[in-house]
Amino acid sequence: MLHGVSVRCIMTQIIREVVMGEEVKNIQCKNCGAGVAVDGKKMVLRCAFCDSEYIVEVPETDAERHLREEGSVIGFKVEKVEARGLVGKWVKKGLFKPSDFLASFQEKEFSGIYIPSYKVSCDVSSTWSGTKKHEVRAASDGEPAEYEYHHKNGTHDKHYDDFIVASGGLDQDEVDRIQPFDHTTATAFKPEFMLGYSAEKPSLSKEDAVNRSKERIREMERTECTKGLDSLDNCETRFDALKAALFMLPLWVFAYIYKGKAFRVLVNAQTGKVRGKKPVSWLKVLIAVLIAAGLIVGLLLALKKK
Repeated sequence: MLHGVSVRCIMTQIIREVVMGEEVKNIQCKNCGAGVAVDGKKMVLRCAFCDSEYIVEVPETDAERHLREEGSVIGFKVEKVEARGLVGKWVKKGLFKPSDFLASFQEKEFSGIYIPSYKVSCDVSSTWSGTKKHEVRAASDGEPAEYEYHHKNGTHDKHYDDFIVASGGLDQDEVDRIQPFDHTTATAFKPEFMLGYSAEKPSLSKEDAVNRSKERIREMERTECTKGLDSLDNCETRFDALKAALFMLPLWVFAYIYKGKAFRVLVNAQTGKVRGKKPVSWLKVLIAVLIAAGLIVGLLLALKKK
């Protein structure tokens, strides 16, 4: 075991060839002895004869190599069997899922994948000003209440560790729902971590990730500074000690089909947290609404008779 990843077989020989302009690798399987020509662009290869896995070098630019080497990997702690069990429990929950859901949904895919994400760390200080109203006379005799408005200002300081998703297949909201990830357990990238899993290349640059994070943090700061105010007039946020690095986040992705529509469930492979979408039976929702409305009407009638 290596950081929770089973290393089945490490290749003993790689010979690079160029065939019709495309890179090919010849591997000699240490497990069964077969010699197989494979796609040279893949990092993890599988022997077609005995199912052993191999790690190979993937061609990459200097910028991609630097980005990966300065980043970190959060390893898988939740294995596939456990992840399946967690998804199974999640699937059974829910009052408004269709009655035939458990019997009729079809699994499309269940795979472990490292999702690229930039961890943006920074200290921020926000200077804010706003207005707080105080009631000086309550409404009475048809007259509206009277208020006094007081101007307030202050500062708000906080440290942020914000993860900005750089995946082309998952959006920010999906990954936010299965956070947090404990970044203190992250280690430097090693190709061995890819055995048994796939990994996605970042589809977002570090600069764009930092800009997105700043916008998110500014909004979070505005929310914090608005507390205790009736209106926030101004909020200026200063960023200090800002750093950004690529982190590979471990996820189990469960994709399934129900009545021709695709759904996706994510499992945080570090904590086991499960989030996803289920189809909804609107008939069940309508029945629940009608029952609730009936109870409210019944309660009002009972109070009226008293």
